[in-house]
Amino acid sequence: MNNKIVQSASIAAGTCDSSCRQPEQYGQDHNLGSPLLEAEPTVSFEITIPESMRDELDLAIQEIFQGRRSRMDALEGDREAITTAAMKGLQTIVTTLETHKGTGQTTRLALFLAGVYNGSDYPFDLTWLRMLDTKLANACLDYLNFDRLGVNEVHTYLPGGAEQLHRWLAESGRDPKSRRRRKTQ
Repeated sequence: MNNKIVQSASIAAGTCDSSCRQPEQYGQDHNLGSPLLEAEPTVSFEITIPESMRDELDLAIQEIFQGRRSRMDALEGDREAITTAAMKGLQTIVTTLETHKGTGQTTRLALFLAGVYNGSDYPFDLTWLRMLDTKLANACLDYLNFDRLGVNEVHTYLPGGAEQLHRWLAESGRDPKSRRRRKTQ
């Protein structure tokens, strides 16, 4: 099914196929704990979604039947989703930097990472994101969303650490020493 899953549930019977959560995860009884379902007619549904949206669908179903999650539960789930998206985005950035050296996009990607690494030495104009392909701009935004959590510095997630970042900057003609010299002259 090409990276898609089928999630089916019979709300009336509270049953799921093997790819979805069991009813007890949503509520206490076969009608998922909702008093409305006891008196209301029921509906069965089947939905085909990208596999990457499976957790989001599970959360939506939980919210429908159990109400909003507590703030702490929501934050922890969001942190996991943010981290996953950020690491995937960073991998996209690293792969592009390694496979498309010398292009305008790689220069901007190196400057983005440098700006996250040390914004004082490497200011990054956010309008430069407009010059990137959509996939690359989204990868940057996904990483930036994670970086705001302040878990670790960006270079700690790079395979070659800070040295790799400085190599990319040198390849793009950006040297922190020459930037500092220009500021003081």
